[in-house]
Amino acid sequence: MSAFLSGINHRGDLLASTSWDGTLRLWDPMTGRQLLSKEGGVFNNPPQFAPNDQRLAFTVSGAKVELWEVATGSAVCQVLRGPSYEIGTAWTDFSPDGRLLASASEDGVRLWDLHASREAAFLPLGQTRSVFFHPTDGSLITSGDRGVYRWPIATYPDSFHGNLQVGPPELLGEPGETWEACLDLDGHKLAVVQRNRGRSIVLDLDKKAEKVVLGNHPNVARIAISPDDRWVATATWWGTNSTTKVWDAQSGKLVMDLPAQGDATVAFSPDGKWLVTGTDREYRFWHVGSWQPGRLIAKEHGGFGAMAFSWDGRMMAILKSPQRVQLIDVYTDAELAAFEAPDSLHIQHLCFSPDGSRLSAGCTHQVIQVWNLQGIRGKLAEMGLDWDLPPYLPRDSWDDARALQFKVDMGEAGQTIRPDLLQPRAQIGLYSFLLALNPFNYQAYMERGSAYTKLGEWPKAIDDLSLALALMPSDAKPKVRTLVCRAYNYGQIKDFTRSLADLQSALKLDPNDLQACNNLAWFYATGPEDLRNPQEALPLAQRAVDKATNKWEFLNTLGVVFYRLGEFDKAISTLERSLREGNDQAAAFDLFFLAMCHARLGDSAKAKDCYDRAVKWIQEHQEQVTPEWAEELKNFRAEADAVLAKSDPGAKDTRN
Repeated sequence: MSAFLSGINHRGDLLASTSWDGTLRLWDPMTGRQLLSKEGGVFNNPPQFAPNDQRLAFTVSGAKVELWEVATGSAVCQVLRGPSYEIGTAWTDFSPDGRLLASASEDGVRLWDLHASREAAFLPLGQTRSVFFHPTDGSLITSGDRGVYRWPIATYPDSFHGNLQVGPPELLGEPGETWEACLDLDGHKLAVVQRNRGRSIVLDLDKKAEKVVLGNHPNVARIAISPDDRWVATATWWGTNSTTKVWDAQSGKLVMDLPAQGDATVAFSPDGKWLVTGTDREYRFWHVGSWQPGRLIAKEHGGFGAMAFSWDGRMMAILKSPQRVQLIDVYTDAELAAFEAPDSLHIQHLCFSPDGSRLSAGCTHQVIQVWNLQGIRGKLAEMGLDWDLPPYLPRDSWDDARALQFKVDMGEAGQTIRPDLLQPRAQIGLYSFLLALNPFNYQAYMERGSAYTKLGEWPKAIDDLSLALALMPSDAKPKVRTLVCRAYNYGQIKDFTRSLADLQSALKLDPNDLQACNNLAWFYATGPEDLRNPQEALPLAQRAVDKATNKWEFLNTLGVVFYRLGEFDKAISTLERSLREGNDQAAAFDLFFLAMCHARLGDSAKAKDCYDRAVKWIQEHQEQVTPEWAEELKNFRAEADAVLAKSDPGAKDTRN
């Protein structure tokens, strides 16, 4: 959709535009990235910034004009970035004083010093699905593949500067894999999901020997305990015929099966009056006790149903779309504000600080947004537009401005528990056992097929993935992922016709699946010459890059597509972006095509430099290059040899 009217602020770092449908959009003019959008205006006059750039005027209808307060930078939103682009942020939580933020990911737990905007400590626990601070003593509780642990945080001995120590941890309950966990309001009871056992448990942290086992709930993954620790709600992930279940936390007996609604998240309101379920379609409120349905909030787009309540229960954060957070007044349903994740990242978890003055949004690619709601309300109050909510309590002051320093004592959690559990061979054994118990378990076929893929046992992987596809429901969420995985396996045995068919089927099921878009574009750009179709590849590759602007694999695919189309300048620009974003992870994939682009444009010196750098990268990374990558790079090098030799015949003999 084209924007016809626009205005740029006086500093030149913010562009506002309106289009024919009346949508106002704010852009970063340096990167071209859309920052936010608002519907409901008219295509009339261009948006205009005040001379001090602190206000933006936007025509809503006729002579009605909305005046926006414009605030940028860390005063409004703090962005924290973990080291890995490949994994997401499953959970976040604030410390009782608001100084620290804990985040859980596939590689472990990080503690962030919000005052210094830096990572302060890392606990290398592997897959961790929940992390939160105890409300009274400030200890840290983690739940994941190694079980549930409680980590004391205190000033460590012999520290002259008040530096802190995390650990050693105390194991809560039994060792072994756990999923989500949560505390009651006072921190006395801990509810934990044991997905591999199809059940959940409630632990008494004061009387550690006491445990309540809840009944059977296949594919259980999500859990919430009521503030008074009377009820527990559980919900599934990747479940079939899924229901949300309510349990008596004292006896473990099933109280209610809420109507079937697919996979969901669950949360109790702080006053204990409501249970809320969040699905890919809606948020539904249920009266606690009677379990009758209450209000319903529809979502604009599908996706994860993350949500959070403020401490007083007056404010709630929900996802209207996978990238857009909406703040609502729980009493009136009025929208207070809306925020968007950076670079169209998907939001996976939401959490308010204990005083409600900040909101964290854990996103894919280990990105965390921390929104300063107190700062936003302060700006609105200056204009008489503050939200109709009680004022925030005074925030604890951090007298010591120094960045926090942590020492981590992993204790027994540092010992690898069942070290081979996540290895492909061990996974094959585990899922073979599950299939012996239930030969119709499509998830077990799917996971075993994925393990065979990692081992390069392509025919076995194809057999398992085909059985998974045959057994899973037609609307099952993992169908696209399974098709993409089987397409990859078909490609490895040179059955390109079936590989292409699987990728096309995956896109029909979900045209917005970015991995499917990228993989099909890559096939069209680099597959067998008789099946190449760069014209079809371009919109697919562009769609993937538009949704994930910094993912180097997607940028590399788009750059190769531009090269195939003969748009060498665009290819160079895109491949250089991929090279920067990739941080040397797969530089040769960019450099061989950059060499060919420069050769086609007649710059033999740049062509040879890129070629030589690609060869050097391969030599320096031989141990890390997989056999599949090695074969692709061998083909690209041969193609580059031919292009460079044709453009500069004398240069061929100078290459190794």
